[in-house]
Amino acid sequence: MATLTIPKVTGPSFLAWLERDTQLRKAAATRGGEYAGACPFCGGRDRFRAWPEQGRYWCRQCGAEGDAIDYLRRKGGLGFREAVVALGGQVPAGKSAPDVKRCEKPAAPSWGARGQGLAQECHEALLKDAEALAWLHGRGLSDRTIAEFGLGFNVGTGYRYGVYLPAGWVIPMQGVDGGFYGLQVRQPDGMTPKYKLVAGSHHPLLGRLTGKHCLLVTEGGFDAMLAWQIAGDLVDVATLGSASADPLPWALHLLSYQRILLCYDLDDAGERGRAKWAGIGGVVQVRLPLSGGKDVTDFVKAGGDLRGWVGSLLPQAPAIVADDGEPATPCPTCGAMAWAWSAVQDGYICFRCKYGKG
Repeated sequence: MATLTIPKVTGPSFLAWLERDTQLRKAAATRGGEYAGACPFCGGRDRFRAWPEQGRYWCRQCGAEGDAIDYLRRKGGLGFREAVVALGGQVPAGKSAPDVKRCEKPAAPSWGARGQGLAQECHEALLKDAEALAWLHGRGLSDRTIAEFGLGFNVGTGYRYGVYLPAGWVIPMQGVDGGFYGLQVRQPDGMTPKYKLVAGSHHPLLGRLTGKHCLLVTEGGFDAMLAWQIAGDLVDVATLGSASADPLPWALHLLSYQRILLCYDLDDAGERGRAKWAGIGGVVQVRLPLSGGKDVTDFVKAGGDLRGWVGSLLPQAPAIVADDGEPATPCPTCGAMAWAWSAVQDGYICFRCKYGKG
């Protein structure tokens, strides 16, 4: 039986697909090369942007964005199966092939526009509630991180704008693809379930993908935010918000990573969740060096060096060698032999502690 094969279309091949419908010119060197031109969807002049090395496009006028499969589905009216095959991929026969269904992203809630306004109101309410803010600070989250992810707080359970919203800390489900997939609420201690998805919401891949070589994936949203806060300059960080969530619909956002560090909770649910990543390439199962806790937040609250631990898991950078060919001395700050060349600093830096050596 044929297995599902999703093609990775980047570079000149990706550019060639786009230039069937529009003429593009290189406008910048960001993200491996940025190309600009008229949007093939809305016709907006010079509003369309493409990054061939990442296999991504985006229109600043109509908001169309995605990868090669998204482009063919939107422009050519193809289904997922047809788009995969057109790009050279392979899809199992049969309309009900489970892997094909797994690759479909969840639908946005019908109340999405209202939900985004509700999320903003809850964020403003959080900033006025010292006790609710203190709870997030107690988890290690800074005001900057709280603002970055638009966290909010809902005081009382009930309907707002036609949406039933439990009391608790509100997490906007903003996917890495720019889509709004609803709201999740972390209910107050003692309430079950601890995390509750608002009706119609789905778990997207939530985080910050900026083109780094490695991606750290945590099980919970707050853990991902804390990891981004502490080690976001070393790795990209993302979460599916639940161990039961399927990563396959987001596979095309994961293909560019040399290594994916899967750091799920140290419990039975986390172990079951790890198995769902079996079809994603480059995944490395990692476990926190932690006793008496189960996740990133527990590790940090126990005094663990999350930044140092993440740095130790990255692909080893070539060590500096002296003129005589002997290895250079370890980093004087953290003791790691983890030097990497930085064009920005025009010298070597330690990727673990960022100590600079010209």
